[in-house]
Amino acid sequence: MTDYITDNWNIRPQEWRAAQIEAKPETGEATVGLLARELKAEGMAEGMAMGEARGEARGKAMGFASGKADLLKRLLRGQFGPLPEGIESRIDRASPEELDAWGERFVGAPSLEAVFGGHPH
Repeated sequence: MTDYITDNWNIRPQEWRAAQIEAKPETGEATVGLLARELKAEGMAEGMAMGEARGEARGKAMGFASGKADLLKRLLRGQFGPLPEGIESRIDRASPEELDAWGERFVGAPSLEAVFGGHPH
């Protein structure tokens, strides 16, 4: 148990030993169990917070990319009329970097081919 606690909960072995020595023999087990529960709760809370932050960041990135795709499609439709299905699908599957490149090429582009590098479909 000592190895598990010191390896997983950022407690130095000497701190753990000092806590064990301070515990009275009749309450030592309860103290160890309480500490283990507290450390587990802290770890779970920390893990949940990290997971929430990652999920939030991923959600923001996906939402931002979706917004870029929607804006690009609206701009292209406004300039060139209805878009071929292949273009819509390509935009929907594009990376944020591709969307940025196409958005930059859109400015002043005379055709869909100019935006998509000669391969609009």
